[in-house]
Amino acid sequence: DAYSEIAYLFAEFFRDLDIVPSDIIAGLVLLRQRQRAKRNAVLDEANNDILAFLSGMPVTRNTKYLDLKNAQEMQRYKEVCYYMLFALAAYGWPIYLMRKPTCGLCRLARSCSCCCLCPSRPRYAPSITIEEDNCCGCNAIAIRRHFLDENMTSVDIVYTSCHDAVYETPFYVAVDHDKKKVVISIRGTLSPKDALTDLTGDAERLPVEGHHGTWLGHKVCKRKESKL
Repeated sequence: DAYSEIAYLFAEFFRDLDIVPSDIIAGLVLLRQRQRAKRNAVLDEANNDILAFLSGMPVTRNTKYLDLKNAQEMQRYKEVCYYMLFALAAYGWPIYLMRKPTCGLCRLARSCSCCCLCPSRPRYAPSITIEEDNCCGCNAIAIRRHFLDENMTSVDIVYTSCHDAVYETPFYVAVDHDKKKVVISIRGTLSPKDALTDLTGDAERLPVEGHHGTWLGHKVCKRKESKL
């Protein structure tokens, strides 16, 4: 179904063009160059208020920045940074080794041999379920080591799914005893199968209260949510 949907989207988009795949790649590269050139041209104009571009968005003198002197905004910033650690852990051993190129491999190997014997490690709940990890359990171990390295020993990992397929993304469930929260962290794009999931870009209406069906979302995300 995914291949058919992606083929349909591409066929519709390029329906009136006589091109080959290399033409698409060249076109995307040229488009990126054109975008950069247009942004630089805007910045070089004498009478415009754009100072720079940040992630494609113009930064002007009226751009509002996060006020970290404001206690409420500072607390929100800290909360985002805190839960970003949960998001990073979802990528398993590849991102763990990328973030710790010098010592990461040794830490994973050490955890592999005695992961259930050391009480100082972030804990697995008694009913922990790990689905489709590799033979050494590297992804589950990397998640645990990630929280250990951040000194977050109050986090219990209760479920880890490493199943990676089109429309089905790896994720884990954790219990944060300090904040009394259950956290579900879904991995982002890491594998070719994830790229195929991203390419099935059809939208569906989100049932957002008060907006009468005007909000749209990636329908694959809705499938993940319904599966969870």
